[in-house]
Amino acid sequence: MKKNLLLVTVLLLSIAVQAGEKVKNKHKGKFYFYWGWNRSAYTSSDMSFQGEGYDFSLGNVKAKDRQTPFQWDTYFNPSTLSIPQYNMRFGYFFWNNYEVSIGVDHMKYVMVQDQSVFINGSITNSETAYDGEYVNEPLELKKDFLIFEHSDGLNYINASIKRFDDVYCYKMLTIGVSEGIEVGGMMPRTNATLLSKDRNDEFHWAGYGISALGSVRLTLWKHFFIQSEVKGGLVNLPDVRTTPSVADKMRHRFSYVQTNILFGFSLQLLKSSSME
Repeated sequence: MKKNLLLVTVLLLSIAVQAGEKVKNKHKGKFYFYWGWNRSAYTSSDMSFQGEGYDFSLGNVKAKDRQTPFQWDTYFNPSTLSIPQYNMRFGYFFWNNYEVSIGVDHMKYVMVQDQSVFINGSITNSETAYDGEYVNEPLELKKDFLIFEHSDGLNYINASIKRFDDVYCYKMLTIGVSEGIEVGGMMPRTNATLLSKDRNDEFHWAGYGISALGSVRLTLWKHFFIQSEVKGGLVNLPDVRTTPSVADKMRHRFSYVQTNILFGFSLQLLKSSSME
């Protein structure tokens, strides 16, 4: 699916580049909504864990996303829409070329199990075989040591400002491109089991994210559109919950690249203007 989304994005970008002379933008006063799905790739991160009886860090931990296999009933049934990795956004054009919006990127971040990393720090009184002092020692991340996933949502709740330009128009078809920035809070629902402690699986404000994006939009009959989008960003999570105890926390920071395919509609709420 990652390759398919990337191919769609490249194809639409190519069409937009070859489309020729720009057309006049008349978007002021428009409202839009979209829903779609994403695939994401993450950089490795250093993870630091602190709590009663332990204080250690893991170096260069790898992770991946986990998109739900496509099934019509899962992706389009209102009761299961939130299960796949999805993107949802409401936007408004306050000027012909500029829009503001709010939205949610529901990603999933899954630590690769059984990978080899390096550990530094100490673990005491854990009642496991992992008690000890560590100085840059190799460690295999077995399930009895750590299971770690933001799999019930690496939820990026953000606001954005973007510039939008129509580049080609033919009858009832319009192609437009946009670019912009986003900033917001991260509210993951982290599924973690550490050193056989009680499992944590609660929503929690854990940090923030910043991102930049570019997209190509194909609009049909003025109101309906398909949008392909590429986004890159930084996630900083200094306060991740790993157990039910508020004394136990984890922190990490990583970058990501996301490709999206989105479906939406727009409505003219206020009279448009040809003013640039």
